[in-house]
Amino acid sequence: MGIGLVLDWLNILDFKEESDVDYTDAFRRAIATIEGRKGGVLYIPSGTYDIRPVPAISLCSNLTIIGDGAQSIVRIADGTGPYKVIFGQESSTEARIESVYFERFTINQNPVGNPVPSSSGASQFAFSFKNFSKIHFRKMEFNPTTGANAICCNASRGTYIDTTCQDVTVEQCRFYRESPKQIYVDNSAIYLNCPGSIVSNNKFYAMGDETTKARGCIETHGGKSVISGNYSEGYSTGVNAASRTWGKENVDGPLISMSPANITITGNTFTKVKKGIQLWVNHPQDNVTPALTVEQWATHKEEIVLENVLISNNTISVDVSDYTANPNNYAGITLAGAYQGNRWIKNISIGTNNIIFTGKSGPTIDVDKGLVPNDFKSCYGIVFLLAINMANIAIQNNILSNVPLSAIYLGRLSNGGTSKVSEVQGIKISNNIMTNCAYLKQPSSTTSFIDLRGNILGASIQNNMMNDKFAVEKATYSIRLTPTPGKDIYIRDNVVTTKQAVTKIKMLIAAGYEKSVKA
Repeated sequence: MGIGLVLDWLNILDFKEESDVDYTDAFRRAIATIEGRKGGVLYIPSGTYDIRPVPAISLCSNLTIIGDGAQSIVRIADGTGPYKVIFGQESSTEARIESVYFERFTINQNPVGNPVPSSSGASQFAFSFKNFSKIHFRKMEFNPTTGANAICCNASRGTYIDTTCQDVTVEQCRFYRESPKQIYVDNSAIYLNCPGSIVSNNKFYAMGDETTKARGCIETHGGKSVISGNYSEGYSTGVNAASRTWGKENVDGPLISMSPANITITGNTFTKVKKGIQLWVNHPQDNVTPALTVEQWATHKEEIVLENVLISNNTISVDVSDYTANPNNYAGITLAGAYQGNRWIKNISIGTNNIIFTGKSGPTIDVDKGLVPNDFKSCYGIVFLLAINMANIAIQNNILSNVPLSAIYLGRLSNGGTSKVSEVQGIKISNNIMTNCAYLKQPSSTTSFIDLRGNILGASIQNNMMNDKFAVEKATYSIRLTPTPGKDIYIRDNVVTTKQAVTKIKMLIAAGYEKSVKA
């Protein structure tokens, strides 16, 4: 059994010919051989193997590429120039690839020897799949990674997702971002636009000025995914989780609803982020050309929903230390994208997360001491501020610390006639501990530990603890409620603690809505 397994392995060294200047053609020959055999294993011994993937090095089904570990290095050769993809597919029209495994080798995109910034025609994917299923990465190293995505599995067919493209696993991999030429502004280390994916126990690093360039660790679209046990340091965002509305099994097949999303984000640690976790409600009309007018958006009444998302047991450290040089918006868990149309988030559970703001920047910013200027940008703990409707939202047992504005902020009111009012239904905010929050005083707004706004139907705010531990209390309001209108709102057994003999921190209920609140 063991001898047969060894004989089935092909060694990349055996496919390099004397006339080859690098290993590009050796990889093409080896993979073609495995394709002819209907599957096999390509072994990459310890060493460095330069390649020039123009065009991409195509793969085949039933393929395993395995190395000896980080010391087995596939490197972009000096002077390669622009390229789209190292391994995989450049187009969804290419033949289906299934059952492909990558394990224990390094991709080095060599931005020093090949300092070519990415563009729309040279996105520099390390791996790209567009017509696929059963793709697995384990114990891979991307050092450094430079382009739009290190791993991209994208089943988009324009207006729908090919639902037969599924089953992607990325586990125990390491990503080191390095882009001295500011390569590809919109980037994610892992981009998955397909159902049925697991991303677990990976590590992501972006150091120095890369913290302003490395945009995202993980981006998942289309749902049915689990993101767990990952660690990041310096990437701007830990997870972008986005909805997709429709799928098909083939171009002539019927539309298949991609709802509910069924996304679990649990047990991750994201440090030095700008935004820890972002939820996106993608609308089919978002990218049409020309863009829809306000009047055209008003005709789209169909509910577009991101639902069934669990966000639990994550540790998120939001770092503001580069604010002076690169002002940004900051949040622990938030919404992103557009709000037009009838968009909803539903059945969202956010529990037992630990969110802390850290960092000093210049002489006026020190969030540990509650020091930020009045014109500081948006900075919230858990915030759903877009004018998107929401129902069945539970925010429980979280710990939030040093958040300059509200620790928890849900809903939106009309803003100068430019934004819709959020429908806010079935909200539970309970048993959260919030410490040294809501200390930023912006003249044009009122700040509170918890802020709930919109057309509220059913809300419970109970058993939360709001701590102001500053020598002189900085917060003004504990809970702010602005329903337009509101019904069945319960506020009970919340606790405010301060060092003052008598606190001035109080609730603020919009005039005329006191009867909506039940104590």
